[in-house]
Amino acid sequence: MKTPQKGAFDGLRLALAILTLTILAVKLVVIPHPWPSLPPEECTYEARVECGFIFDEAHYIRAVRMMMKGVWDVNMEHPPLAKLLIMLGILVLGDNPWGWRLIPALTGTASIYLTGLIAYELTRSKRTSLIAAALFGLDVACFNLSSIAILDPIALMFSLLGALLFLRQRWLLSGLSFGLALLSKLTTVFILASILATWLAASWLRLRDHKKALRSWVGGLERVGFIAFLVFIAGMWPYELVAKKYATPFEHLDFMLEYHGKMLQPNPEEGAPPLSWTNPILQFPRQPLYVIPDMTIAYYCLQTPLWWMSWLVFAFSIYAAILELRGGGLPLTELATASWFTLTYLIYFPISLLRPVYPFYFYMTVPAIAIGFSNMMREGGVCEIIRLLLLAAQIIWLVIFFPIKPQWLVTILRNAGLLQ
Repeated sequence: MKTPQKGAFDGLRLALAILTLTILAVKLVVIPHPWPSLPPEECTYEARVECGFIFDEAHYIRAVRMMMKGVWDVNMEHPPLAKLLIMLGILVLGDNPWGWRLIPALTGTASIYLTGLIAYELTRSKRTSLIAAALFGLDVACFNLSSIAILDPIALMFSLLGALLFLRQRWLLSGLSFGLALLSKLTTVFILASILATWLAASWLRLRDHKKALRSWVGGLERVGFIAFLVFIAGMWPYELVAKKYATPFEHLDFMLEYHGKMLQPNPEEGAPPLSWTNPILQFPRQPLYVIPDMTIAYYCLQTPLWWMSWLVFAFSIYAAILELRGGGLPLTELATASWFTLTYLIYFPISLLRPVYPFYFYMTVPAIAIGFSNMMREGGVCEIIRLLLLAAQIIWLVIFFPIKPQWLVTILRNAGLLQ
């Protein structure tokens, strides 16, 4: 990789900071909506509309409330770190939407900044990196998912930080960050696997010797993957002592893997086929996370124009990698994009044959699509116009499906047939 000019990198960091802080300011506007009309004690053991929960907040906020009451063996199918961070927000700001959602919103917004830095490590293009961050940050589905008290925004932030540190060859810190990601949500192992797979492919292409490449990969596994596993186990151990449900983290891990890996027949009424997450023709039904009748509060998980670019980005990554290899280069950006896409999205195709899968899982893939598309359209001319048109489409989708809207805007959008 070329050494970046300090001034260019500082300019990128400033631009990313402005973008990130702007989106954070917008998130702060939506955090209080909806606000519960029932007190916490009436929403600890059951979830009702009056509790003000959005989507899976009904699981995690109730679990956190029970943990704060001294009942720690709840929601044991997920690791505890993200819930503990949500608890920290509640302890500081109170048991209300500000307390529930501020830390997930902060971490979700930090992921925008990290996406831009990762893009720069891969492409060394300031403009490409800024547009990649904007495509991700302005994605309305990701905006919604990263504005509520669920595990995913916290888990993704730690994963992106681990990926960035990996690209900078900060092995120990990368392993530590991935360990924190695993302590937040187990499915972040797919992102870690994609990073290690990229290392293996890059090592083989660079060394042209499968034994040397394998030794290099094992070194990466030890320095990053093994450290991540150690951090995960070390972080789980005090939780087991407090929860008193499992004797060791290994027993708890076995339960989590069994819970999530049950070979169940898919329920046709649950989830959505993975192809429907990215196919603009066969779209999954728009998933309401929280919608009130007059639509002035309406959180959705839905396809966005960026999601439609997924297969194009994947195909281009493979094609561009082949061309780069023929020219004697090392297509690191293309390898990373294809690997991330494969191990955070394509992997759900076989999994969907065993159990229901859900479109919000794609949240973990979107940063790679944003980076891949921005990189694909970096040549200027028509490509630059296409890149900016997609960015404009992302903004339009954000306006149309923004979770909080005044009634007059809802009326206009309904009359235009843009809202149901």
